Amino acid sequence: MEQDILAEIFAAEKEVQERLAAEQRSSEELLVRVKREIAEQLAAAEEGLKAESEKVLADAREDAGKRAAALLEEAAAQAERLDRISDEALQEVVAKGLTSILPEGQS
Repeated sequence: MEQDILAEIFAAEKEVQERLAAEQRSSEELLVRVKREIAEQLAAAEEGLKAESEKVLADAREDAGKRAAALLEEAAAQAERLDRISDEALQEVVAKGLTSILPEGQS
């Protein structure tokens, strides 16, 4: 009878150890699977962020190009307007400017 009880205890202990080993294997497999899924999600998120940053950079470059073109166009138009001012008008402006900075009686 004692032998039977010892045999049952050993059998129960062996079963517990087997279940424990099976649970450990299962946990390790789950951990590997979760790590793989997280790595895949991270890679996808990184790819999405990379694509988004490239788009933002491209949009910023396009916007900067448009603003630069508008500034150049405005500067060219201003230069053209200034180029059309007659020499007489320029002399008049210069003379007025000189009289305002020179002391009286020296103009």
